Amino acid sequence: MTLVFCLAYIVEIKEFYDFWTSGYSFDIPIGPKYFLPSLLTWYLVLTTLGAIYLGANLRTEHIQNRINEVVESRPVSNLELASGRLFSFTVLMSIPVVFSLIFVSLHGYIDNLFGLGYGDSPEVWSALSFVVWDIVPNLAIWGAFAMFLTAILRSRLAGAMSTCLIYVGWCVLTFGLPLEVFEQPLRVPTLTLLMQAAPVLPLWLLESLQSFSAAAMFPSELAPTLMSGSLVVQRFAMLLIAVALVCGAAMFFPRSQESKKTGSIVGIACVLIATTLLGTMSYRAWHSTEQASRWAQTHIHLDASENLDLEHISGSVELRPGRFMSLELTLRLRTLDTLQTEEGVFAFNPDFRIKELWLNGTEIFDYDFQDGLLTVPWDSKATTVELRVLARGKPKESFAYMDASINVVHLNGKQLRRLRNLGTKSSIFHSDFVALLPGVHWYPTPGAATGRDDLDNTATDFFTFDLEVSTKRNWLVASTGQRQRLPDKAPSTYRIHSLVPVPSIAIVSSSFVRRSISVEGIEFELLFSHRHESKFEHLAGIEIDLQEWLTERLTHAESLGLEYPYKRFTVVVVPSTLRIFGGGWQMDSTLGPPGMFLVRESGILSVRYEREEYRRWVEREQRHRYVLSPLLNKLRLDLVSENPYTAFSKNFLTNQTKPTEAGAVALQFVLDRMISKLVMENEMYFSIHDLLTSDLAEVRRDLWWGKEFAEKYFDEPTVWFSAETNTLSDLKRLSDHELSRKVLWHKGYAIIRTLLDSYESEALSTIFREILAQNRGGNFSFENLATVTAKQHRSMDSVIGDLLMTTKVPGYIASQPLVSVIETLDNTDEYLTSFVLYNDEESPGFIRVFDGASPQYDLKDSGVLTHPIWFEGNQAKKISVRSKQPFQSLRVHPHVSFNRAFLAVYPELPNEYTQTLAESDVPPLIEPIDWRPTVNQQTVVVVDDTDPGFSIVIGSSRERVQPRLPVIKQPNYQNLAANSQYHLPEHPDDFNAHEWHRVAAPVGFGKYRATFVRIKNGRGSTSARFEAELPNAGLWQLECHVFKFDLPERYVRGWYDITIITEREYPAGDLAITVKNGINQTTTEFGFTDADSGWQLVGEYEIVEDAVAVLISDAAIENTGTTVYADAIRWTYLGEEDIEESVQK
Repeated sequence: MTLVFCLAYIVEIKEFYDFWTSGYSFDIPIGPKYFLPSLLTWYLVLTTLGAIYLGANLRTEHIQNRINEVVESRPVSNLELASGRLFSFTVLMSIPVVFSLIFVSLHGYIDNLFGLGYGDSPEVWSALSFVVWDIVPNLAIWGAFAMFLTAILRSRLAGAMSTCLIYVGWCVLTFGLPLEVFEQPLRVPTLTLLMQAAPVLPLWLLESLQSFSAAAMFPSELAPTLMSGSLVVQRFAMLLIAVALVCGAAMFFPRSQESKKTGSIVGIACVLIATTLLGTMSYRAWHSTEQASRWAQTHIHLDASENLDLEHISGSVELRPGRFMSLELTLRLRTLDTLQTEEGVFAFNPDFRIKELWLNGTEIFDYDFQDGLLTVPWDSKATTVELRVLARGKPKESFAYMDASINVVHLNGKQLRRLRNLGTKSSIFHSDFVALLPGVHWYPTPGAATGRDDLDNTATDFFTFDLEVSTKRNWLVASTGQRQRLPDKAPSTYRIHSLVPVPSIAIVSSSFVRRSISVEGIEFELLFSHRHESKFEHLAGIEIDLQEWLTERLTHAESLGLEYPYKRFTVVVVPSTLRIFGGGWQMDSTLGPPGMFLVRESGILSVRYEREEYRRWVEREQRHRYVLSPLLNKLRLDLVSENPYTAFSKNFLTNQTKPTEAGAVALQFVLDRMISKLVMENEMYFSIHDLLTSDLAEVRRDLWWGKEFAEKYFDEPTVWFSAETNTLSDLKRLSDHELSRKVLWHKGYAIIRTLLDSYESEALSTIFREILAQNRGGNFSFENLATVTAKQHRSMDSVIGDLLMTTKVPGYIASQPLVSVIETLDNTDEYLTSFVLYNDEESPGFIRVFDGASPQYDLKDSGVLTHPIWFEGNQAKKISVRSKQPFQSLRVHPHVSFNRAFLAVYPELPNEYTQTLAESDVPPLIEPIDWRPTVNQQTVVVVDDTDPGFSIVIGSSRERVQPRLPVIKQPNYQNLAANSQYHLPEHPDDFNAHEWHRVAAPVGFGKYRATFVRIKNGRGSTSARFEAELPNAGLWQLECHVFKFDLPERYVRGWYDITIITEREYPAGDLAITVKNGINQTTTEFGFTDADSGWQLVGEYEIVEDAVAVLISDAAIENTGTTVYADAIRWTYLGEEDIEESVQK
């Protein structure tokens, strides 16, 4: 079986890896080098089943071969017999597993040697760890378990089956089983097994109890791991349990033995020791988790984020990789007016031991350092203070990103499976590699360690620095700013410094190979390990194209008033075990420190640029099209890392100054993405929430074709509902942070498009220059930005103020389009389609008009008919579009509005156009007009399914028994608001469920959106309720909006739902409509099926109280359709009645 899997692996590599690593692929694979240990674990699982079978045959095989009497007459004890049996089949079953590893390794080495293009050699240390720590302990403990149960149960079958069941359960707990194989099978079984396994145990416990090293450790060539303390102890405990099980099997072996006392004592002792070891490790893991939670609570409740301002850091950093680091730092700080106490508070990693602390040249001893908080006595009257810190230690990884919305140590299942590919280490201090990211707080900074991403409430500290960093001989140091070697110091000592204020410092050090080019006075350097040198040798031919591309980007940035502030931009290849996400509710990428971009070794380096076709393209001087462009696309599509475009773009503005106060988080999001779009002409998507819950293959595919995120991936009912009910500053308080992130992307991109449509390049250049000139090294508020933009033709406050600070958005209503024939001078027919568009909300916004015949998703095609048109609040404009042929339909696309995706308008299509216009009478494309929708609210009251008066209620006045219907559990409609749009789900996956839900389709009625609700025929236990406050009592006419599904194609194009709702599939039933007014209640049967489309009369009612409710039961009239539809109701005032007489009746 193991050999079969090995052959399947070869087929899998040939089929998938060759395509994955091609220049045109939209996928960024995890190369075979990194998932081999996981694949080999499945080999071990199958082999262990064989060991269980052999263990259950402890005596049965001897009986079948008629040698049991000979074996049992030998002068050996039961313990020796069982131990020998266990040793023999453990060695026997280890051979095919080791052979599989050797076979796969040879395949990879041969491929690398001859450049076959479909394989890779495994990471050596992870493979060695698998051999040393996984094979023997697993085979021994489960073989011994089978021997023990067989001896007790006295049945080979019972013992083997019982052990297999227990083993499968253990695999599910610690490694997982591919339960999704049967739901979404892939073409090759081994890849499916690998990718779908999901352990049940959480991460914090898995590291202590796992029996497969691949379940808890991700391979890395740069920071390899052969073993850890917990791994050694856990495997030793497994072997002790195996010894205890062998002793137990010997005790119950059906063979006379003089004494069983020794085996019993040994077995009990081994069990006690193993239990103690595993329990101790589990407790330590739990204690570490609780300790991190205590630290987080301590820092979250600390209000000291803006008491001190860090201005400069100087001193020295001594790195002893894998052992410790020594700090001698001097912090120059400025006391802020907000300091109300006599103490200064700093966040500092708790695993450092402070040796000396000096304040303004005087050593102090009355400081306090616990839970990662350094509290120093402070003179609040002093304006500038110098704090000198001498400390030694190694950063504790758990003291990082403690305010993250997802606590990764508690993840399990699918999320833990995906987490392994995203990195779990907040810093790396390995003997072969050091990566000190600012999130681990390896240097003291004022304030708490939490809340630093909450820009709405916390200002960002910007500071300069000048540090001497010493590291291993022949190692290089990468950091923000400038770097120079100090020849008069110890070997491998560097000075890193920056005169430009930065928000943080990151240090990466290892034995690097360095490549660099200079563009516009900026040095772009690439640092990578010698292990990856062959990967980059084949890219040497793209230097000229890369220089031209970078020059173009930098020149374009300068024209926008943005200059790269540092002398160097460093790209560093880092281990894949490094965590890629940070803290806060957004948990944004951490791989783009100022002036740097960190590339994960398991991502883009999997691309095979040594293949023959790439060499041919380089030789033919087609590098840009066939090598550079695919490489840039790979970087753009690497969704499990920081995007290099955004990492580079952040340096132009938000790494020099950041927004603060209300709306700052959204404003930084907008500025980062807008500058990336302007300078790099590219966008970036990163969401740890999606990475842990979704498969992003479809996202990559659509990105490949240039589609925008906001148009497809965030156009969801739940996203719209949250955007319409929460300001961008409220998003952090939502319980569903994945939804918050989508709302930020959804509304943020609308703000970006609005800004780009509002300001020309010259205006943006002026804005950026003034913001940097006034606030470089500090913070700015939205009010500051609005003041700067007030000098332009339109203030930013009036442009995006509502979108950024409130829930207000525009809402557009269109008149019926009028089509006229233009009498041209050359007697050729041209048509003019005119309609009035009215913004019925106070918030302004932009719209574009598209030809309805173009695909809905393709907003970059020639279907655009107008430039962006600006609408003030409550403003109407007449839009007149000329065309060679009359339009079948038009679409109005706002950036964001209550209309959601778009507003469709449908001109009447008569057989002959009678309205004509002379050429001189043709109106302009855009013309302001005084127009309002004509609705008399005193005589007409409409309630739609999206209005506040609509709800779903439990219970109805019309109850009837339908024995043929199953018992149905009613949904909790009151609790649907958090996960649904207007308390109802949209686009349900299973319409067979007895649940009201909303459908958006052009047949429906609505002020801004054409929608209706529907439900499968029920028992009358729920009703759609339309409640209204009528302006006066009297005689009122009630009408119901009726629709049909037989629409022309021009109505269907662009709508998703209409393709899944047809009268044939879900025939409409007649309605039971109940009208409640005061104590009066009337039920009417309404023939929905036979009624024509539009408003149809239900009845006339004498209204005695203003409040009136109309209920449409979920139970259709007998012998009619299977589906109940409810869209809208309309009350029309008919006149006065004798109210006293009505009350008496």
